[in-house]
Amino acid sequence: MKLKGNVLVTGGAGFVGREVVKQLKVAGYAVTVLDISEKPEDFSNIKYIKGDIQNAAKCVIACAGQDYVIHLAAKPRIPESFINPDDYFDANVTGTRNVLTAASAVGIRKFVYCSSSSIYGNNPAPHKPYHKPDPLHYYTMNQLFGDDMYKQ
Repeated sequence: MKLKGNVLVTGGAGFVGREVVKQLKVAGYAVTVLDISEKPEDFSNIKYIKGDIQNAAKCVIACAGQDYVIHLAAKPRIPESFINPDDYFDANVTGTRNVLTAASAVGIRKFVYCSSSSIYGNNPAPHKPYHKPDPLHYYTMNQLFGDDMYKQ
């Protein structure tokens, strides 16, 4: 099978990331993962970079040689964001900025940012792109910052 391109998946060892990585491999992409966790045992034939998206240099290293970036890395869990709001800002906002900046610097062809439906707060489901954001807590404010950076 002909290689379709090189894809960096940030947060690729997470719950959603593992499935994204699996599907990309099946579809014929060369996958690199940047994740703060240890490399999963079942990640054979996957280039793995253990690192934090808060490290700008690590983001540039990970983005180099890639065609696409799928940015999934984020600090999850809404309740914990009330306890450690600065940690969430650093990981979710500063980290997203680092990945976007690195992707731009190395000429990534396509960048996919995965936000959260919780940015729509009390809007009626199903959420639509034209709904006005309604962040109800610190976690969703962080995700909304990421959305805004991505749009620019």
